[in-house]
Amino acid sequence: MADHLTHSPGGFNPIGAQSPRKPKLLIVEDNDTLRTQMRWALAEEYEVCEAADRETALEVFRKERPALVLLDLGLSPAAQGVEEGFLALGAILDIDSTAKIVVVTGRAEREYRRNALAKGAYGFFSKPYDLEELKIVLRRAHY
Repeated sequence: MADHLTHSPGGFNPIGAQSPRKPKLLIVEDNDTLRTQMRWALAEEYEVCEAADRETALEVFRKERPALVLLDLGLSPAAQGVEEGFLALGAILDIDSTAKIVVVTGRAEREYRRNALAKGAYGFFSKPYDLEELKIVLRRAHY
Protein backbone atom coordinates (compact mmCIF):
# COMPACT_ATOMS: atom_id res chain seq x y z
CA MET A 1 0.00 0.00 0.00
CA ALA A 2 2.91 2.38 0.65
CA ASP A 3 3.59 2.27 -3.11
CA HIS A 4 0.52 4.43 -3.65
CA LEU A 5 1.46 7.21 -1.25
CA THR A 6 3.68 10.22 -1.63
CA HIS A 7 4.90 12.52 1.09
CA SER A 8 3.80 16.12 0.95
CA PRO A 9 4.28 18.94 3.46
CA GLY A 10 0.76 18.32 4.75
CA GLY A 11 1.20 14.57 5.18
CA PHE A 12 0.69 11.60 2.85
CA ASN A 13 -1.50 11.80 -0.25
CA PRO A 14 -2.45 9.08 -2.68
CA ILE A 15 -0.47 9.34 -5.91
CA GLY A 16 -2.41 11.38 -8.41
CA ALA A 17 -4.44 13.19 -5.74
CA GLN A 18 -4.47 16.93 -6.12
CA SER A 19 -2.70 19.09 -3.57
CA PRO A 20 -4.93 21.07 -1.27
CA ARG A 21 -5.96 24.40 -2.77
CA LYS A 22 -4.16 27.50 -1.70
CA PRO A 23 -6.17 29.63 0.73
CA LYS A 24 -7.84 32.68 -0.80
CA LEU A 25 -6.52 36.08 0.18
CA LEU A 26 -8.31 39.34 -0.61
CA ILE A 27 -6.03 42.37 -0.93
CA VAL A 28 -7.92 45.65 -0.48
CA GLU A 29 -5.55 48.46 -1.49
CA ASP A 30 -6.36 51.54 -3.56
CA ASN A 31 -2.77 52.03 -4.77
CA ASP A 32 -2.37 49.88 -7.91
CA THR A 33 1.40 49.59 -7.54
CA LEU A 34 1.25 48.46 -3.91
CA ARG A 35 -1.60 46.04 -4.64
CA THR A 36 0.41 44.51 -7.50
CA GLN A 37 3.53 44.19 -5.30
CA MET A 38 1.51 42.48 -2.58
CA ARG A 39 -0.02 40.08 -5.10
CA TRP A 40 3.40 39.14 -6.50
CA ALA A 41 4.83 38.68 -3.00
CA LEU A 42 1.96 36.49 -1.78
CA ALA A 43 0.77 34.60 -4.87
CA GLU A 44 3.00 31.60 -4.20
CA GLU A 45 1.16 30.83 -0.95
CA TYR A 46 -2.31 32.26 -1.66
CA GLU A 47 -4.93 32.48 -4.35
CA VAL A 48 -5.09 36.26 -4.50
CA CYS A 49 -8.23 38.33 -5.12
CA GLU A 50 -8.01 42.10 -5.36
CA ALA A 51 -10.13 45.18 -4.73
CA ALA A 52 -9.30 48.87 -4.85
CA ASP A 53 -12.24 50.24 -2.84
CA ARG A 54 -14.75 49.26 -0.17
CA GLU A 55 -17.65 48.50 -2.51
CA THR A 56 -15.58 46.18 -4.70
CA ALA A 57 -14.02 44.57 -1.63
CA LEU A 58 -17.45 43.66 -0.29
CA GLU A 59 -18.56 42.26 -3.66
CA VAL A 60 -15.40 40.15 -3.93
CA PHE A 61 -15.65 39.03 -0.30
CA ARG A 62 -19.25 37.86 -0.75
CA LYS A 63 -18.44 36.02 -3.97
CA GLU A 64 -15.03 34.50 -3.14
CA ARG A 65 -15.24 34.06 0.65
CA PRO A 66 -11.49 34.44 1.16
CA ALA A 67 -9.89 32.93 4.25
CA LEU A 68 -7.86 36.10 4.79
CA VAL A 69 -8.11 39.81 4.02
CA LEU A 70 -5.36 42.42 3.82
CA LEU A 71 -7.06 45.80 4.28
CA ASP A 72 -5.75 49.31 3.77
CA LEU A 73 -7.59 51.90 5.85
CA GLY A 74 -7.10 54.77 3.38
CA LEU A 75 -9.43 53.78 0.54
CA SER A 76 -11.02 55.81 -2.25
CA PRO A 77 -12.93 58.01 -2.43
CA ALA A 78 -11.50 59.32 0.87
CA ALA A 79 -7.98 57.89 0.66
CA GLN A 80 -6.50 60.55 2.94
CA GLY A 81 -8.75 59.45 5.80
CA VAL A 82 -9.54 56.12 7.43
CA GLU A 83 -13.34 56.10 7.33
CA GLU A 84 -13.66 53.90 4.23
CA GLY A 85 -11.24 51.33 5.65
CA PHE A 86 -13.05 51.14 8.97
CA LEU A 87 -16.40 50.85 7.16
CA ALA A 88 -14.95 47.99 5.10
CA LEU A 89 -13.63 46.28 8.24
CA GLY A 90 -17.04 46.44 9.90
CA ALA A 91 -18.95 45.36 6.80
CA ILE A 92 -16.71 42.34 6.17
CA LEU A 93 -17.10 41.26 9.77
CA ASP A 94 -20.88 41.74 9.46
CA ILE A 95 -20.83 39.30 6.54
CA ASP A 96 -18.55 36.83 8.35
CA SER A 97 -17.75 37.44 11.99
CA THR A 98 -14.90 34.90 11.82
CA ALA A 99 -13.09 36.66 8.95
CA LYS A 100 -9.37 37.12 9.54
CA ILE A 101 -8.54 40.69 8.55
CA VAL A 102 -5.03 42.11 8.75
CA VAL A 103 -4.84 45.88 8.37
CA VAL A 104 -1.87 47.14 6.35
CA THR A 105 -1.90 50.92 6.20
CA GLY A 106 0.17 54.05 5.89
CA ARG A 107 -1.71 55.46 8.87
CA ALA A 108 0.49 54.46 11.79
CA GLU A 109 -1.26 56.33 14.61
CA ARG A 110 -1.77 54.20 17.70
CA GLU A 111 -5.41 55.26 17.84
CA TYR A 112 -6.03 53.56 14.47
CA ARG A 113 -4.20 50.43 15.55
CA ARG A 114 -6.25 50.20 18.77
CA ASN A 115 -9.52 50.89 16.94
CA ALA A 116 -8.82 48.33 14.21
CA LEU A 117 -7.94 45.62 16.72
CA ALA A 118 -10.91 46.53 18.96
CA LYS A 119 -13.26 46.33 15.96
CA GLY A 120 -12.05 42.82 15.11
CA ALA A 121 -8.89 43.05 12.99
CA TYR A 122 -6.59 40.07 13.50
CA GLY A 123 -3.44 42.17 13.06
CA PHE A 124 -2.17 45.62 12.13
CA PHE A 125 0.89 46.63 10.12
CA SER A 126 2.12 50.11 9.26
CA LYS A 127 3.64 50.77 5.85
CA PRO A 128 6.35 50.15 5.07
CA TYR A 129 5.94 46.68 6.55
CA ASP A 130 8.26 43.70 6.86
CA LEU A 131 7.03 41.14 4.31
CA GLU A 132 8.30 38.14 6.28
CA GLU A 133 6.50 39.29 9.44
CA LEU A 134 3.33 39.82 7.42
CA LYS A 135 3.60 36.30 5.98
CA ILE A 136 4.00 34.85 9.49
CA VAL A 137 0.87 36.66 10.72
CA LEU A 138 -1.10 35.52 7.65
CA ARG A 139 -0.04 31.91 8.22
CA ARG A 140 -1.00 32.10 11.88
CA ALA A 141 -4.35 33.71 11.02
CA HIS A 142 -5.18 30.94 8.57
CA TYR A 143 -4.31 27.97 10.78
